[in-house]
Amino acid sequence: MFPDCLMYYSPGVCETMPNICILREFAKRMATCHCIRSLLLVIFTLKFHNTISFVITWYVFSFERSGTMQKIEFFFDYICPFCYRSFYDLKDLKEHQTDLDVSFHPCEIHQRPERNGKHSDLCIQGMFLANDLKVNLWDYSQRIFEAHFTEHRDIEDLSQVADIVKDLVDPAVFIKSIESGKYQPYLQKANRYAFEEVGLKVVPHYKSGSQELPSIEGVGVSAESLIQFLNKIH
Repeated sequence: MFPDCLMYYSPGVCETMPNICILREFAKRMATCHCIRSLLLVIFTLKFHNTISFVITWYVFSFERSGTMQKIEFFFDYICPFCYRSFYDLKDLKEHQTDLDVSFHPCEIHQRPERNGKHSDLCIQGMFLANDLKVNLWDYSQRIFEAHFTEHRDIEDLSQVADIVKDLVDPAVFIKSIESGKYQPYLQKANRYAFEEVGLKVVPHYKSGSQELPSIEGVGVSAESLIQFLNKIH
């Protein structure tokens, strides 16, 4: 077992390294070690002609495996930029922590008939359809997030949403299923659970048993806070 530690790579070391492949390989080996679960965030100091420098810090968090799945609930909305960022933080963690069991809990910040802001109801109902069809929810959610935030697709248009995930769910099946209203109760139940039972005020939000990691309004949840939360509940 490795103790928690913080590793720094000095400018001199970085300048002598041909590329970061060596450290990437080191990270892979650390992450796959059978006796630890490691999260690696690397911090380099790079200098170019003594005029440009930037720092990315590398944290190594290591702790002993428990041998059981670590369950965590992820509450989010597809239209929330902080959820978009947190989704990728969680995805990176999941890639390094194979015993992390993530449950997706989408919920609507702006529920119809509210007119303030975009509505994500079609995307959320689509996620429940995708789950029924055994589609990978990481893939589904990534496509929705990217379509909304980088491609600027209209996620309030059913045909557009169907097209966004067409490689995961047949568009005709997607449209027919959502238009049937079958997944409307799923959406309502998800909103009740998030906002009434759990008592969310903002998203993203993480929950594991009785312990929770709420967002800071206007800030969200940092990767560091998420790491600390996972260490705490382990």
